[in-house]
Amino acid sequence: MKPSNLRLRPSRILVFAALLFGFALAHPLASQAHPSVCPEVKVPVDSLVSVQYIGTRDDLFVFRVQVENNGAERYSVLLKNDEGVIVYREDSRGIRFDKNFCLPNDEGSIHPTFVIRVGNKETAYQFSANRTITEKVDVVKQ
Repeated sequence: MKPSNLRLRPSRILVFAALLFGFALAHPLASQAHPSVCPEVKVPVDSLVSVQYIGTRDDLFVFRVQVENNGAERYSVLLKNDEGVIVYREDSRGIRFDKNFCLPNDEGSIHPTFVIRVGNKETAYQFSANRTITEKVDVVKQ
């Protein structure tokens, strides 16, 4: 072999050294990359719960209840009617609760209360829904 073929150019050596140095810094042990330990932050219940009036459908009032349970705590979803009687209850530890409630419109108005309990905190969402039917009459002179 010719000695000129074994000789490396200085630019190739610098590129190789730079790559080696970059890999050494990126290695988890060298960079001390590890998950940081953060104190647990309690998120208020209101930011994890959404209760919305969606609209009406076939003489029914439609409400949507969503609960995001990131901490895997036990939570309860309750629905109370106008008299305060619990007509729906679900206890869960699931990550997500998403349900539409279709409430009948018998008398033209309802006053449902949705109660969400997360841990030992309870939040109530009260609604008053009224339905008024108007009649439009067109009178045309001929």
